[in-house]
Amino acid sequence: AAQALGAGCVRVNPYDTRELARGFHLALSMSAEQRGVLHAYADQYVSKFTSQAWAQAFVSQLADSQPASALSAPAVPLPLGEVASAYRSASRRLLVLGVGGMLLPAASEAAEGEAHLPPQQVAALRALLLDETTTVLLVSGRTRADMNRLISDVTGPSPHGADGSSGAAAKPRPSAAAAAGEGLSAAQAVRLWGLAENGVYARRGGGSWELTSQAAQEASWLEQVEEMMCYFEERTPESRVERRDRTIRWSYESAANGPLGAQHASNLVESLEKTLSNAPVEVLWDAAAVEVRPHGSSSGLGLMHQLTSEEALTGVSPEEAEGEGAAGAGGEEEETPLFDFVLCVGNFSSRDEDIFAKLHQSEGSEAEEVEEAEAV
Repeated sequence: AAQALGAGCVRVNPYDTRELARGFHLALSMSAEQRGVLHAYADQYVSKFTSQAWAQAFVSQLADSQPASALSAPAVPLPLGEVASAYRSASRRLLVLGVGGMLLPAASEAAEGEAHLPPQQVAALRALLLDETTTVLLVSGRTRADMNRLISDVTGPSPHGADGSSGAAAKPRPSAAAAAGEGLSAAQAVRLWGLAENGVYARRGGGSWELTSQAAQEASWLEQVEEMMCYFEERTPESRVERRDRTIRWSYESAANGPLGAQHASNLVESLEKTLSNAPVEVLWDAAAVEVRPHGSSSGLGLMHQLTSEEALTGVSPEEAEGEGAAGAGGEEEETPLFDFVLCVGNFSSRDEDIFAKLHQSEGSEAEEVEEAEAV
């Protein structure tokens, strides 16, 4: 109660008689105006977090603890024959692949340390990129540094540093590189794209990372949010704060005391909503974590940023366009179609599942030009 209602009451140590006496005196002697302020806060809190709200949250967490297969409708089998046929007949393909839960275990998506793609995944991605009509987009909540490391596993050594700037890059593990060959050529590597921090940053080929929204330009709020999250991290055993370049997350999925973690998450969300009311951010809360990210940032919007790039619309990277312009100036330009085959597969959070909706919207807006194949 003291943790939840601390801002609407006079807090004391009940085992300290002097402090208890001072608390009673303060409460009895404070002005009516101050009493009203404290009472309004406490009344607002208890009216919002009622026994009914607690029961609903408890039932929701029970549902979240069940296997997804027990809660969702039966999955419709993917018509592999139709997909394979559409893939073979496509003139330009885009494969959107989630990293966590598919290329790497979901638990490692937020884990600390330097993760690398297994040799089998590296070999498969390189085989896909050997086809000049195929582009692969890797989507993850990881930082740019982590994504550069995974991309480097596939392409080989990269000319970009951990933050996307020029500099020495971390090389993939020798075992992964040796098992999958010598790496990709520059022409093949340019078709490996990435989304970092769930769409906050986008990168195409060997280019640098770009912010995908105006709201992401502002990051002064991160320090204050990190301080608030660390406060709850200290008071919730086995929880952790994960700060990235433009997003920050407090995960309590592995908290030793589940109900305590959920209660602290509720308190944190309420505090964040008050503190960040004027900041260009979103506060996201699910059964495993509380996350703050720039307003309007998601994997779906990051995907749209990629699909509206010059490379997506023309099929030619800036480097290739410059070379072609120098070699064939004055020639008739040949139109390159948009992707006529799109396959999206991944284990995305509820906020980032908009990536599927955005693909359908893109299909509708380009119905006369694009035929899209999608699997969930």
